[in-house]
This record gives sequence, C-alpha cells and structure tokens, in this order.
Amino acid sequence: MANWFTTETTQGIRTLEDRTAGLERLQKNIRTLQTQEPLSVLDIGCAEGLIGDWLTMGSAKKLLGMEGDKIKVESAAQIYSAQIDEDRYRFIRTDVQDLAAVCRHNNIQEKFDIVLLLAILQKLGDPIPCLEKAVSMADKFVAIRAPQYFWDQHVESIDNIMRGWNLMYQIIEPELDAEHVGRLRVYIRPGLEERLDSIRTDLRSANKATSLSICDYPIVSFPKSGRTWIRYFLGRYLSIEHGMPMDLEFIPQPYWTEERRSLDFPRIHFTHDWFDLNHSDRRTPGILYKDILDKKPVIFLLRNPMDTIVSYYYHKVKREKIVDSRELDITRFILDERYGLGRYCAWLDTMLDYISARTNVMLLTYEGMVADMPREMNRMFDFMKIRGHRQGITAAAADSDFDNMQRAEIDANRDPNVVGIGRLGMKDWSGDPAQLKVRKGKIGSWKDELSLDETFMRGLVAGDDRIKVYLTRLKRRFPQCMTGLEDLVR
Repeated sequence: MANWFTTETTQGIRTLEDRTAGLERLQKNIRTLQTQEPLSVLDIGCAEGLIGDWLTMGSAKKLLGMEGDKIKVESAAQIYSAQIDEDRYRFIRTDVQDLAAVCRHNNIQEKFDIVLLLAILQKLGDPIPCLEKAVSMADKFVAIRAPQYFWDQHVESIDNIMRGWNLMYQIIEPELDAEHVGRLRVYIRPGLEERLDSIRTDLRSANKATSLSICDYPIVSFPKSGRTWIRYFLGRYLSIEHGMPMDLEFIPQPYWTEERRSLDFPRIHFTHDWFDLNHSDRRTPGILYKDILDKKPVIFLLRNPMDTIVSYYYHKVKREKIVDSRELDITRFILDERYGLGRYCAWLDTMLDYISARTNVMLLTYEGMVADMPREMNRMFDFMKIRGHRQGITAAAADSDFDNMQRAEIDANRDPNVVGIGRLGMKDWSGDPAQLKVRKGKIGSWKDELSLDETFMRGLVAGDDRIKVYLTRLKRRFPQCMTGLEDLVR
C-alpha cells in the first residue's frame, strides 16, 4: 500500500480506492442503516469530499466537509454542484485547529451520524480539542486514521475521549517504512450493533422469503449436510446437458442471459430455514417459513448428525470465524446450547414431524449420494418431473466428485470473481484446508477427528432427550446416516 501520510518526500496517496481502503466494513454497516433512513456525514479534512460520498453511496441526507486547501474545496464544489444545489452537501474552507470556533462561526449545532477524521489529526498543532469536539458531534460512528507515531503520542487522550464508545474494528496499515505505519480505528455507539443485527435479520428474512416464494422446489437442510454438492452437480448438469455457463444459482439472477432465463428447468432454492437467520441464539428452533413451504413440493436433505456437527464446527470456527476455538473447542461446541448437537437434533426432529405429515416431500441423504450419486439425482429429477435430458446426469455426477469440487473451491478462493463458482470463494483465504466448504466429504470421518470415547457419547445421548429421540427416529428410518452411532440407541 502506498504511503497514507504527507511527508518530506511524498504528498500521500490520492486514489479513491486507496483512500477508502479499510473502510469497507463501515460502508457495509452504513448501507444496512440506510435501508431504513439516510445518514449524515461530517468529514473533517475532507479534501474533495469523495470519501463521505463513497461511504453513503451518494445517499447522504447531509454531508458537511471541512478542508483547509482552497483548490480541494473548489474541486468539491464542482464535483458535487448538484448535491450542493439540493442543499444536501456543503463544503467549508477552514482551519479545523479550533473546531468549536468553526462550528460557532458557521452556526453548526447538529449532530452527525458519521464523523470522519482521516489523516487530519496529525497535521494539527494540538489535535485533542479538535477530536474532542468532533466526537461530541457524532451520533453513530467515528473513524480516525493517523500515523502510528500519532497514536503512540496521544493514545491515552484518545482512549479517554472515546470512553463510552465501542471499538468496532481497527486496521494496522503497513507503509513504506516503519516510521509511517498507519492505524485506522472505527468506533460505534453502544447498542447500535444490536440494531444492525436486527435490521440484517429482517432483510435476510425478506430476501429469503422472496426466493422461497418464487422457486418451484425448495431444498431444505441443516448447514453442512451436502447442499453445496447438489448445487455443484446441478451447475455441471446444465453445463453438460444444455451448454449453459457453469453457475451455482437456480433462481433467476440479474446476470443471467436470455437463453438461461428461457431454459425449461425448475427454479430451485436452497434453504436452512430457521438456521438461515438464527445461528447463534438459544431459542428452541422451529420451522421459519412453514406458510411458504406448505405450498411447495419440498426436498429434504439429511446427513449423519456427528459428521454434520463436526463440519459445522469447522465452518463456524475456521471459515466464518464467529466462534472462538479458545472458548469453544470441538467437544464443548458439540455440547453448546447455541450450536451443539442438541439444538441441531431439536430442529431436525421438528422437521421430521413436519415432513411426515406431508405427501409431496422427497428425502435425500448425504450417504445415499455418496453411495450412488447418479441414482439419487435421477430420483430427484423424477420428483421434479424433469422427464427428458437424463444423459448428462452420470457425467455431471462424475464431474462433481470431491476432488473436482475442492479444486473449484480453491480456484474461487484465489479469485472470487471466477465465473460460475464465485459463491464458493472465501475472501482472504489463508490456505488452511480446514476453512474449505468442501473439506473432507467422508462418511463417519467424525470418529477420526474426535477423541470421544463410548462413555462420552452414551452420556451425551442419555443427558439430552432431544438427541436420543432424534437418533432413535433416524436409526429406524435412515440407518445409512448412523455410522458410528448405531449402538447408542435402540
């Protein structure tokens, strides 16, 4: 990364991409809040005003920029003349050393949702009064970028001023030399993260309900039960049988060609239902989209509970990094009220009750697909009433073996824009195979990864009726899903 900060030999970086580096997470949160209301921005040391406009995607209800450089202020006025005419944007040429005086002189009394202090404080003779006044004007977010030497000199004062705020994240930015290492800190008002989570949950629920409503066939499963495998198979099938570009989406997408839109093939939506939205709470899981599922023929996907929960652990700890392995090792994860086997079994037992009362439901098992993928996909095509075009099933099943899928995922990790399989990709993949979606793909591999003796397993089942009830039902109906668990229940 180029040098952020003006020195004797450089005027600092000027490209918008570099100037907004590290602010992507802040922008994401702003975008979420702006689904409900437009936000306001105070950008101190705003240059041409580009960063505040970028953060709010041009939708700020008010953007006030302060800048001492006459040429930059004139540039901002030209770039955003339309927004200035709308009385949304305003740029003031001023010295922000005495920010309180600037606000009095310009009759600025209101608070701003977002306050930006990016590469400005280190330029002031006494930056602390400016920071103190700026923070007093902030309502939701404060972003501070400065060289490391500035943080070293003023960190105690900064921490005192920011007392009562939460540090949402910080980024240490390596520079051209050790003297000019930079640090970005983004603070958030306490309580706002909970509101953001609630908004995201509502948005995800609405989006998922829409996809479910327009699909022909929902495929329902607990996470890590094999749906990526079915996605990949279907993508290969459409590529082989119909010449379509490799794609893992089966609900109409904006980028689809007219040929793909007009293809006579069912619209398929993959859902984890309750666990699409409620991964980390302790509530008893139920059926979230029952009213929609009631109207659809449903495909239900099952897998060995222990293989599933072990894969789920790696997904939460390694891939999503939502769970800290120092707090929950794999054994404690299995016992945990939020993520563990008991909660998993409670939901699946509820789902078995639901599908037992339905007639238009097809059941697939991961183990059945391992045994004979072409046979299981032919069964699925029968259920979906896809009568012809079966020649590609065997070839697509062969192309969808574990090694090919894992190679495709690694390609997507290295280039998340790779055509057709980008959804497999993981940003900033470290190269750790434990982070992969397609990790092992073996039946009963949980026994190789866990040193759980029979006493522990029997105690687990005896201590949680949800597990015992579900395993008993599973053994009776789907014994192929019970590898390593056969003797725990009758």
